[in-house]
Amino acid sequence: MSKVKSFLYCIEYKDSSEETINQKTLESLVDNEFDRIFKKIKKIVKEYRLQSEPKQIYRMTLFTVAYTFSASDYIEHYKALSEDNHKNEYGTNFLSDFDIELISMFNE
Repeated sequence: MSKVKSFLYCIEYKDSSEETINQKTLESLVDNEFDRIFKKIKKIVKEYRLQSEPKQIYRMTLFTVAYTFSASDYIEHYKALSEDNHKNEYGTNFLSDFDIELISMFNE
């Protein structure tokens, strides 16, 4: 199994603007301004690179307004992926506690 080399969160807003931020910045934004930003966010995607393939970027969508999933459905989907799924590029191996918290906050 390959390990994550680096990751960032890409935020797409309903006004079509985008930003890419690290986990600490996103945690602060969610902790301090959740009520203000919740209605403005269109999509949250975790982008990461693996140590075994540092040039390849993988993406896990944690929230999108395009579909309505419950938080538990989202989390179960990622947790249910096989450890052999796509050479371990997606799924439970890369879903952090913070990701689960984001999914829960935005998809309920």
